[in-house]
Amino acid sequence: MAEHTKTPWFVSSTCLICDEGAAIVANLFPMNPITCGVGLDESEANAEFIVRACNNYDSLLAALAKIQKLADRALGQNDMHRGKLLNDIGNISEQAIAQAKENNAPQIQNRA
Repeated sequence: MAEHTKTPWFVSSTCLICDEGAAIVANLFPMNPITCGVGLDESEANAEFIVRACNNYDSLLAALAKIQKLADRALGQNDMHRGKLLNDIGNISEQAIAQAKENNAPQIQNRA
């Protein structure tokens, strides 16, 4: 199985997802909005959603791995130590969510 194009990606002009070198990763331009049922506005929103999801994937996966390790450790701990681990889990979760939301802004760029 081939590897995906390295992130970060951005949305370039209309419905094109590109990598940092401006190579086209995906073209979401609706070929015929009438027959496919997806118009230009929805295609642009889909492109932006895909970029946000892909650009945040690695950091969210890393945060979940940390959370999983802390949760596994918390299961075998006394109440006082478990509370600290659960607090750490909350902090990691908050940071990951904040980072994903911060990266939520569409990255529409015009690169020639």
